Amino acid sequence: MQQKTTWMRYLRLGLAISLIAILNSCKDDFFTIIVENHFVNETNYAITYPTGYEKFNVPAKSSIIVTERAKSGGKGGVRESDFPSPLSILSPVVQLTIKFGQSKCLVDVRVDDLHSVRDIKNFKAETLGDNHFKYTYTFTEADYTRATSCL
Repeated sequence: MQQKTTWMRYLRLGLAISLIAILNSCKDDFFTIIVENHFVNETNYAITYPTGYEKFNVPAKSSIIVTERAKSGGKGGVRESDFPSPLSILSPVVQLTIKFGQSKCLVDVRVDDLHSVRDIKNFKAETLGDNHFKYTYTFTEADYTRATSCL
């Protein structure tokens, strides 16, 4: 009877170790992705967005950084071309108006517009490290010139 009790303890210990090993081998490799979106305003006018997007407002002759962090898993890495513009998440039917000061506006900015802030292809992309990326969009006097009078 003593021998049966001893073997049962070893059997339970072996099962517990096996279960822990199986559960540990099934975990995914998660890593953090950091995306820095830099918005540079080279114009003499403050750039403002509509309500809800104020974090993208840029004072005249200055810049802001909007940082996003996300968890990702799996064995594959990420590339700088894997990310959209932070303003591309807007529905295509949402009209985005960007104001330069109080006088001029870029109205209904779409992803496929020339020099659109909603298209990541118009950002300068840099890899800062493993899973750490920097995107820079620069507003220039040409953007201000393209803008029309606000209604």
